[in-house]
Amino acid sequence: MENFNGFLICTDIDGTLYNSERVLSEGNRAAIARYTAAGGLFTVATGRTPHELEPVDRGILSAPVIASSGSMLLDQKTYAVLEDEPFAEDGIEILREIWAEYPCVTGLIAEDSHTLPQIFRENGDSVEELLGAFPNAWHKAIFLTENAESRERLERELNNRYGDRYVFDSAWYRSVEMHKGDKATGVERLRRRLGERARVVICVGDHTNDIPMLRAANIGCAVANALDVTKAAADRVVVSNDEDALAYIINHAQEWAEELHLL
Repeated sequence: MENFNGFLICTDIDGTLYNSERVLSEGNRAAIARYTAAGGLFTVATGRTPHELEPVDRGILSAPVIASSGSMLLDQKTYAVLEDEPFAEDGIEILREIWAEYPCVTGLIAEDSHTLPQIFRENGDSVEELLGAFPNAWHKAIFLTENAESRERLERELNNRYGDRYVFDSAWYRSVEMHKGDKATGVERLRRRLGERARVVICVGDHTNDIPMLRAANIGCAVANALDVTKAAADRVVVSNDEDALAYIINHAQEWAEELHLL
């Protein structure tokens, strides 16, 4: 009989939990239901902000959500903030410096691109306008660039300059995100909160911003459609997001934990 007490699965959403049609497959849904019924905890670790999480089916979640690339921990039923780590005052100064000193940055978005303010260099917009339009605490900023090459260069330069205080990574080909922690920070925060209920942590992802949590997990899994660098950082490479990857992981989780003497 299956017993998943003490297991916690944290998965990225797009390209991992969701298939190429950006929906949760019935195979994954059934496996998650079976897993949680047997005592396992399941949640998502995402770069999405609370605004962007609304389409996610909360019925599959049984542990707090790691949001804004690890900067927020949310109640899985209400998405109320349980813990967070917003920008300090130096973060706002860094926003100003990047906008002033890096002309390759063509736009700047507060938190997420769907509901919150944004500015564009071609319009002559200023950071002060954005700060005035969004006076709330910042958990994430998104810098837009022209192409993948300029994004890679910007990410590298910002990490070299500010990486001792903030994390800069990319979630899509022409943007760089800035936040206080990373998904590993979120996983460790959640693990402390759950204690013995999260003795075996399995993290699943596909992109570079998932690498920290794969390394922080007891078992880090990359889906077959993941970037090569993400696969290289994982303990296991599993089937793709179009082949019910979460169901595959759940079907093998106890076996893997026993092999590592985690149970």
